[in-house]
Amino acid sequence: MPKKQKIVDTHTKAPAILLSKTQMGNNIGASARAMANFRMNDLRLITPRCHWPENMDAYALAAGANTILDNAQTFNTISEAVADCHFVCATTARPRDLIKTICTPYEAALELQNHIDRGYKVAILFGSESKGLDNEALQHAHIVSMIPVNPDFASLNLAQAVLLMAYEWFKIKQVKTYGARRDKQLVDNTGLRMQGTQLANMQELENFFFRLEKEISMGNFFTTKEKEIIMKQKIRNLFMRANITEQEVRILFGVMTALKRSGSTFHE
Repeated sequence: MPKKQKIVDTHTKAPAILLSKTQMGNNIGASARAMANFRMNDLRLITPRCHWPENMDAYALAAGANTILDNAQTFNTISEAVADCHFVCATTARPRDLIKTICTPYEAALELQNHIDRGYKVAILFGSESKGLDNEALQHAHIVSMIPVNPDFASLNLAQAVLLMAYEWFKIKQVKTYGARRDKQLVDNTGLRMQGTQLANMQELENFFFRLEKEISMGNFFTTKEKEIIMKQKIRNLFMRANITEQEVRILFGVMTALKRSGSTFHE
């Protein structure tokens, strides 16, 4: 089972901002400044490629948002960075070979706030300046947001992208109201009855994926290394689209255990 990464509790009712493989310290600083503009404070850096944390360029561009930089957490993998999150929105300018819900920043902001209203931790994931997010990174996301831009010049500065996504969320948060209030412990905003459970967080999903991939690998499901990589992405993507709950994860673990007892190819 993957080792659980300890995450410092910076939970707020705002999305965490995740920057993966950032190459320039000034983009980290400018992103922190954008976060401060819109009352976000949970910055998580995944294998930054610049000199970190002693990066003077970051502090210069933060324009006073130093506390966000001082409290920024650093992780080795996306899996570790999203472990406590229940809903993740990834951003990309490039179409990828994965079946994902694609939405505008405004639509993504609605989804993020809907999950926050139900008590869930959410995050927005950004890729590196040069390459963005690949399929392996996108498999950690429930939805993908693409910013409508000139198709002949679609490249955005990283901090600009953070600013746009943060602005859309903050705008939704400021004007969001409810008509007839519902019991958010039992009913989500789409009318789904949760029956005393909640969405599985990414650590719980990662544990499930680890067990599932181990079992089907021992059953010789992956015939080649190339197929193994692609099929793992597609299997993970299938479950990410399903938005499964903690209770459903436990059921799936029970299914695998029952199959082993019945003499299937599943193993401990």
